[in-house]
Amino acid sequence: MNNSINRVLSIILAAAFLGSLFFTGAIGAESEDEKYTTFGRYKLLKDKRFEPSGIARIPDTDDYIVIDDKGPYLSIFELQNNKLHQISKPVIETEKVKVKKLEGITASLKEPGIFYAITAFVGDNEFRKLVRFNLKRNKDEKNEEPYVIENIKELEIYDPHEAIIYKKEPIPWLKVEGLALTPDEKHLLVGVRAIGKNEKLNNKKKYKVYIELYRVIILKYDVDNLNKPPEILVNVDLKDAENLQKILGMPEGEGISSLEYDPDSGKYIVLTSYEDKDGKSKEHVSGHLWLVPEDFEGLNDAANWEQYKKMPSFSHKPEGVSLTSKPGKAIIVFDDDNDRKCINKCKGKFPYKPNEGVFKIVDINSGD
Repeated sequence: MNNSINRVLSIILAAAFLGSLFFTGAIGAESEDEKYTTFGRYKLLKDKRFEPSGIARIPDTDDYIVIDDKGPYLSIFELQNNKLHQISKPVIETEKVKVKKLEGITASLKEPGIFYAITAFVGDNEFRKLVRFNLKRNKDEKNEEPYVIENIKELEIYDPHEAIIYKKEPIPWLKVEGLALTPDEKHLLVGVRAIGKNEKLNNKKKYKVYIELYRVIILKYDVDNLNKPPEILVNVDLKDAENLQKILGMPEGEGISSLEYDPDSGKYIVLTSYEDKDGKSKEHVSGHLWLVPEDFEGLNDAANWEQYKKMPSFSHKPEGVSLTSKPGKAIIVFDDDNDRKCINKCKGKFPYKPNEGVFKIVDINSGD
């Protein structure tokens, strides 16, 4: 009799625990066999397509802004016990800031509460924006949201297309994904993930598209004069190095997807990633983490990158990185397109829902 009662109580407690996780928007880590591939799983409370493209820690907290390039939304998540819990509704809607496809975000440490965010620059107008805003704790008792955004400004910036020259002409197509402030916060670093040099005709839709070539390009902008042409710090194709070709495992190489300065090591964390044009299978993505010198010296030679690689390939596509409150620890969010998600254990898909994402906490020095 006692055993039966204990079993019933265990079932009730387990159900209550799982229910609380669902309510807060957090799901425990899902284990996989390989080292480096145990990911935490989290979700938007709002039932929508969720493809996170960047993350930035709110200084002096364990809260993070996660951006979603399909929104674009900026939602606040809290990191507790290695789990992410959504604690706010999306705080920016597309119609309010007139931007599309946000890809990178970075926080000021000298002016806590100040953030910069950048779009992909893959189209016109709303796709080519840099914004600056102030995030503050909410003091309005009538508003249940923990944070409010104030003073949103669209900043004019020298077009990256004009900065990157190919065959004596500005590059016709590129995609921006990374954004970081330098330690003195006098400059913004913009990471360009891919460029398009040639056009090909899409026979089905009868329009021209650019052939995407993966690169690691880092542009250095003057914060006080963003209209000034940026300095090109790095412009490299990682697959140019024979050893890296084998390490990356993808014939097209990888492009930069995020970067973040680590004041403890005095180096930059760089994420690179690859996504096959098909992109519908988990076999078609990869990514790596690198810890590179602050001055980026020698990084225009692909052969020099091998010494800075910190871990084997991720099995998801890494999109954003931010330091946590613990020294040497960083959190990475991964962008798995909806085509690669399937809750019914479909072959070649990741087993989670359209409104879910995965994250991972890593030691940037050891790679664990």
